[in-house]
Amino acid sequence: AMIALASHSPVLSEEEQRIADAYVAFLRAMPYAPPVDGTPRPEIMEYLLTREVIVRAGDVFFAADAYIDMVTRITARLREKGPITLAEVRDMFGTSRRYAQALLEHLDAERVTKRVGDARVLR
Repeated sequence: AMIALASHSPVLSEEEQRIADAYVAFLRAMPYAPPVDGTPRPEIMEYLLTREVIVRAGDVFFAADAYIDMVTRITARLREKGPITLAEVRDMFGTSRRYAQALLEHLDAERVTKRVGDARVLR
């Protein structure tokens, strides 16, 4: 919701970059159950999202590398064995239902998976 020249590229100040780096490290410390508290200011979050450093899945933010790992593992599992349940995803990553559900709902919204009953299948 802003207007800028096509040549404009946002840059964080040194302090903002320090905050952003600390937040991403915070997420990476617990990649499959990242803390939901302590998010930086909305401008920093938007910067990280638009640069695909973090990924939003509902009310959960994952470091992009953790997200890619999870999606890769889930899709490989789906190709190998077929439908997967929320409980299986939870156990696969040693996380809680909250994070597994946020991730699976995000994958449904992104049209990677489709919910069929209590399971997910590849689209």
